[in-house]
Amino acid sequence: MMVPVQFCFYKYWRRPAKALLLNKKAAIAPYLNQELIRDWLNYRGDTWRRYGVKLWLLVSLEIWLQVNRSSPD
Repeated sequence: MMVPVQFCFYKYWRRPAKALLLNKKAAIAPYLNQELIRDWLNYRGDTWRRYGVKLWLLVSLEIWLQVNRSSPD
């Protein structure tokens, strides 16, 4: 079964993903190039514009990191 990740991400998840991934307090911010993520979120730099799966994985990672952050005692 094929899931239309490109369409669904672009239509429903792009704005929330921008707020989540480009936030200065994002858990992934120190590890990933924010300009590259910004380009992916704006669907720039690739002829086929197939960023949906990559972005979905980054959003999943960010949410996982936020949920599993070790809190100070």
